[in-house]
Amino acid sequence: MRARRPELTIAPLIDCVFLLLLFFAVSTSLIKEHGMPIDKPKAKSGIPLARDYFMITVTSDERIFLGKEEVSFDILKGRLVDCLLKNPEISVIIASDKKASCGRLIDVLDLCKEIGAKSLSVATIPKLE
Repeated sequence: MRARRPELTIAPLIDCVFLLLLFFAVSTSLIKEHGMPIDKPKAKSGIPLARDYFMITVTSDERIFLGKEEVSFDILKGRLVDCLLKNPEISVIIASDKKASCGRLIDVLDLCKEIGAKSLSVATIPKLE
């Protein structure tokens, strides 16, 4: 009698890989940024976007947006205070166009620190090497 030659069956392995891929695709939550479309600066390091956040956008022509609504500096201060009173742990994310002046960005950062924002971040996009 001839010995049977061993076979390597990869169909179950392909099934497992497909199921894992499907599981991660379904269970991953994608977070869409709200606000004005701007050209963000690139950074090598960063952390993912928080679930509860307050988005402030500074455009290249130095206008300030809260979500998609243009606001003055005074209105921004009032709304930020209201939001932090409702939820003191909310993240404040500042998305500044890379062509915006640093002075305007610093003004917004100072405002956030002045009114007691605990979690403050600047939005960037990953830098590819």
